[in-house]
Amino acid sequence: MIYYDPFAFDWRRRRNEIPQTYWWQGLTMGRLEAVLDLLTVQSPGNPAERVISFGEFEQFYEQVLQNGQERDRKTLAVAANALNGFRPSQRPVFCRMLLVQARLYQALLRTRAEGFRMPSNEDDWKMLLQLDDPQEFEWKGEHSDAVSIAVSLDATDEYLRRFLYGPRLAQHV
Repeated sequence: MIYYDPFAFDWRRRRNEIPQTYWWQGLTMGRLEAVLDLLTVQSPGNPAERVISFGEFEQFYEQVLQNGQERDRKTLAVAANALNGFRPSQRPVFCRMLLVQARLYQALLRTRAEGFRMPSNEDDWKMLLQLDDPQEFEWKGEHSDAVSIAVSLDATDEYLRRFLYGPRLAQHV
């Protein structure tokens, strides 16, 4: 269990001393919506909105940083906050969120396979949600104080069991 308290008194000072506890490691719904509004565009001749591509984002980011509105710079800065100085040991909550997203993404890809069947027991859910190559997610940065991928995967196993497939299995008992 990680002690995480980004709203603590004097969090701005404390986050530099103990970032894994006091550094904000995600976005509130309101902040996420502001970022998505900023990164959503309409293509010429197409009334449907879409999220900008990575290439468009790179250009947009440079433009906003160089001469964008203060509001837009703050929105992007808040969205990028968890990435500032990122290391799994310093942002364990964010790291685990990224691992859950990777597991869900890979699981979605597996559902496209011919003959896919929805899992009906815990072992099937675990197979669906496993990472193809967990070692690819080991921290390869310059700092060696990273949390073991096994520890992070154990935490994401528990999260997915508790909030995703556990309730679904309980409904079918």
